[in-house]
Amino acid sequence: MSHLFFFFHIVGIILWLGGLATIGLLLFFMRRESNTIKSQVLPVVVRNITRITHIGAGFLLLGGVPLLFLIPHDKLSQFWVQYMGGVGILVVLISLFMLTNTSKEITVSGANTSRALRAYLQWLFVILLLSLSVLVVVIFKL
Repeated sequence: MSHLFFFFHIVGIILWLGGLATIGLLLFFMRRESNTIKSQVLPVVVRNITRITHIGAGFLLLGGVPLLFLIPHDKLSQFWVQYMGGVGILVVLISLFMLTNTSKEITVSGANTSRALRAYLQWLFVILLLSLSVLVVVIFKL
């Protein structure tokens, strides 16, 4: 059973981080485009990739939370387990709420897309840095 949870967890990480990295690169390169192109392309792109990242976050949590309960009690006091569980869940929840909130500002017609785009990229940068810190701690089991 733990292999199934691990599979869901890895698939969730791939979809979630892959979606975040994809939207980050697309938005970074589109920030210099004209407002007409942004207003036509951004809502569709942001909406579709947000769906993918939400599905990935669901798989990530669906596999990760049961895996935390399957960890032996003698390993629960290790730093990497606590960091992964605490910061990892916090980062996923922040990404779900904050990126969804700022993506709604991008998809609303008539909104100031450059301001909303800047806010989205800032939150995305913070989330990706925190996610990479979790991955580094878990990989090296610090």
